[in-house]
Amino acid sequence: MSGSSARVRVFLSYSHDDNGHRRRVLQLGEQLRRDGVQLHMDRFERAAPADWNRWFWQQVVQADWVLVICTRGYRLRHEGKAHRLDGRGGRFDTVVMPDLYDAAVRATRFLPVLFDPSDRAYIPQRMREAGYTTVNTPEAYALLRERLQQAPRSAAPTARHVPARRGGGVTV
Repeated sequence: MSGSSARVRVFLSYSHDDNGHRRRVLQLGEQLRRDGVQLHMDRFERAAPADWNRWFWQQVVQADWVLVICTRGYRLRHEGKAHRLDGRGGRFDTVVMPDLYDAAVRATRFLPVLFDPSDRAYIPQRMREAGYTTVNTPEAYALLRERLQQAPRSAAPTARHVPARRGGGVTV
């Protein structure tokens, strides 16, 4: 990876579908970091943030790229159709992603990622025009890594008010 790629910041968003899926996501994140990508995700946090909503939004705002691991669970959570107790991840995206797409960031900073090409149906509707990438082969992973070396075509959104979980809100 080139020296300039270290400046490109990547955030990885995913749903906590099951242990196997979480393990695959962690392995992807670790591999990208080993390959020099400045990757951020919840599993790399030393301590749980006081407010996950705020943390999530800050990651999205600061990222040059947002990788979205699309699965059935992610899409259900993104669309608000998952049972309240079914795992984690993907829920805050229902608040954040529409705002970002409406702010003309559509199809540039957000990159749907599939572990299996058959999961294409699980890319949320609003993200489909962004295209997608797979990471199911070494060649596909190499293409993703190369793409992450390039800055996306649009800038990150500016600060905005995000409601806190209980009462009040925060500006990030």
